[in-house]
Amino acid sequence: MEAMNINSKLEIVKLKEVKFYNSKNEYVVFTGHALYVKGMGYIRFKDSGNAQSDEFKTPYNPKGGRKALKDIIKGGGFTSYDDLEFVNN
Repeated sequence: MEAMNINSKLEIVKLKEVKFYNSKNEYVVFTGHALYVKGMGYIRFKDSGNAQSDEFKTPYNPKGGRKALKDIIKGGGFTSYDDLEFVNN
């Protein structure tokens, strides 16, 4: 699916104490705002540089919070999804 098509489906969702599991059935609790595409999942960067985040594959949660996510959508979304992936809890 091309970026423009995905970008048109981006929505901001608020998550409160949502559990994201790893392959060992351990979980980490995530609270904050994330970008979501219905039928695909939450957006995260493939290589976040955070070992815990990589292990549990939590959504992208920018320091700017909801405002930063709004700015991404307002700017047209992402130019490419090559470095992004979709995760679900």
